[in-house]
Amino acid sequence: MGGAIGLQYLFNLDQQIVLELATVLPFEDDGVGAKDPQYALGLRYQIPLDHAWLFRADATYQILEGAEDNFGIRTELRRKF
Repeated sequence: MGGAIGLQYLFNLDQQIVLELATVLPFEDDGVGAKDPQYALGLRYQIPLDHAWLFRADATYQILEGAEDNFGIRTELRRKF
């Protein structure tokens, strides 16, 4: 079982910041799904550069019980047609 909750803030209805917390917890020890509890924090920033181009950046941090924590970042430049 698991879930996520997030908070979104829009600046002038074009720039966006999103903060999200999530977790996955094992329900049964039946070999299906997550083996150990997992927790994550995500952050996104998005801004239009003009009417066709959009820039987005994401950062995530994952806590995996019984394993090493992970961190990731990504950026995206998107053109709308």
